[in-house]
Amino acid sequence: MAGFDSDFGVAEQPKRGFSIYNVLTVLVLILSALTAAVFALAFATPGLMPAAFQPQEPQLIPTAFPLDEVNIAATWVAKTGVPPTWTPSATAPPSSTPTPRGTSTATPTPSMTPTWQPTYTPSVTPTPTASPTLTPSPGPSPTPEATHSAYPFTFDNQSPSYTYNFANNAGCGWLGVAGQVSLLDGSYAVDSQFMIQVWDSGVNAQTFTGHATAYGPSGWEVYIYNQPRIAPHRIQLFTPNGTPVSEVYEFSTRASCAMNLTLINFVQNH
Repeated sequence: MAGFDSDFGVAEQPKRGFSIYNVLTVLVLILSALTAAVFALAFATPGLMPAAFQPQEPQLIPTAFPLDEVNIAATWVAKTGVPPTWTPSATAPPSSTPTPRGTSTATPTPSMTPTWQPTYTPSVTPTPTASPTLTPSPGPSPTPEATHSAYPFTFDNQSPSYTYNFANNAGCGWLGVAGQVSLLDGSYAVDSQFMIQVWDSGVNAQTFTGHATAYGPSGWEVYIYNQPRIAPHRIQLFTPNGTPVSEVYEFSTRASCAMNLTLINFVQNH
């Protein structure tokens, strides 16, 4: 049969060919072993390595210590055998001190020493003793007496007063003054018993009681102007023979048709 050895009766095995991967694997293993051997030899005998590849030993930089700290460190090393660790202390930078400048010294001015003068002590003034004040006991209040005018006739309390012209037909085209005269007993003066005179502001007129009965039994009237106006005037009461029986009074007319009549009444007070 094909594929079998005719002498032994065993089948023939196929031949293995050459592999590049097997060769590379063997080379890597050899290189790894050599590298490990070289590093082990370098650490075991440093003198065999070239100077350029030998590790450098650390160099200590000398540090200046103050004298006290050097003494303390030497004492410490002598006692313990362990070098101390130096910790630098923070040192404040030197501060600049300003150079003092020359200052002017004021020369004191001599002052005058005050001369002692004796102090005047006022003498004690005796305080006057207040005398008791007499309080008057209340008595009856005096009864006020009526004040009399120097003349027997005066204006009554409503004079002068103002109203419209009601006593004639002139209406607003008229301006005048009128009134009555009352006696002490309350009666009215009779016809021509007294004379009334009005003057100032272009007027000078006389009339008698009882000549204008539209204002009352003893009525009188004086015409002043043909229209209402504001003007000052004077008036006085006389006896028929010209003796004054009242003081001189002042009054003023009004510039209004509703007040073109001035009313003045004389009353006897004593």
